[in-house]
Amino acid sequence: MSFYYKLFENNTLLFAMGKVVGLPKSASKKLQPLFGMKVLIGTVLILTLVSATLVPKSTVQAANSADFLSAEGPPPPGANDPNCHLDEEHPYPVVLVPGTFETMQQNWAALSPLLAAKGYCVYSLNYGFSSAGPSTGSIQDSALELKTFVENVLKLTGAKKVSIVGHSQGGMMPRYYIKFLGGANKVDDLIGLVPSNHGTKGLAGLKETFKITHLLSCTACDQQQAGSDFL
Repeated sequence: MSFYYKLFENNTLLFAMGKVVGLPKSASKKLQPLFGMKVLIGTVLILTLVSATLVPKSTVQAANSADFLSAEGPPPPGANDPNCHLDEEHPYPVVLVPGTFETMQQNWAALSPLLAAKGYCVYSLNYGFSSAGPSTGSIQDSALELKTFVENVLKLTGAKKVSIVGHSQGGMMPRYYIKFLGGANKVDDLIGLVPSNHGTKGLAGLKETFKITHLLSCTACDQQQAGSDFL
C-alpha cells in the first residue's frame, strides 16, 4: 500500500492512493515560514490552551472490545468504526498516527475519509499528552501507547498485522515501537509523511522555537531536535 499527496493553496494536505512521490520544488516553497515569530508563539500558546481541554486517556487493554476506540476521543471522519470489516483486498487495518501538537482529528481530516471510501478499515489515536499539548510527551512512552493501540486493533479486527501511516513525529515514533517494542511482527508497512527521522531545526524551520517548546516542557520537541541524544 502506498500513497501520494498534493499541496493546495491553503497548505492543506490532501492524500490519495498512488505512489509515494517527492514534493515538487514549487510546492516546497509554500512550506517555508509564512509568519513571524509573534504569530508562531501565539500559535504554540493556542495549541497549549486547546490541549488543556483534552483529557489524557488511560491505557486501555481491551480484548475483543471496541471500548478503547471511544477512549481516544473524537476521531477524524471515517476512522475508528468498530463495525468495519476487513476483506481480501484490504487485509490490514490502517493506523494513522498524528504529528507533534496535533490530534488525530486535526491531522487526518482529509486522508481518513479518503481511505475509508477506498474500502480500508481506518483507525487512529491520540497520544503523548503533556502540559505542552498532544503528541508532546516522551517518544518512548508514546511508542508504548501505540503498541497498546495496535494490539487492541489487531484483537478487534482479527488481523495479523497493521499498516501504519504517520505524519512528522507520527512517522518517526513508530520506528521505536517496531525496533524496540515488538512491533516488527505486527506492522506490515510504515509510511512516513515528512517524518522527523533525522531531527528538525525547529517549528517551521525556526531554531529559536526550541527555546519556546523547551519552556512548554515539550519532551518530544527536545527529542526531535537534530543532534539530540534520542536521535
